[in-house]
Amino acid sequence: MGERLLTHLHRIRQSAPCLGEVRGRGLMTGAEIVEVSGVADHLGARPAASRRAAFKPSACGAA
Repeated sequence: MGERLLTHLHRIRQSAPCLGEVRGRGLMTGAEIVEVSGVADHLGARPAASRRAAFKPSACGAA
């Protein structure tokens, strides 16, 4: 079940620029929500989007 969840989150991440890193093990899964217009740091990470706590895929360009 967890593998399926991660697979789907990775697929969603490809079309949703506000999803940063997705990782986990089993059903302990996390998805980082980042600021789309934020500038990436030297490691390529964008800043967290604190105002998107109530995540809606349509809010960040996902179909």
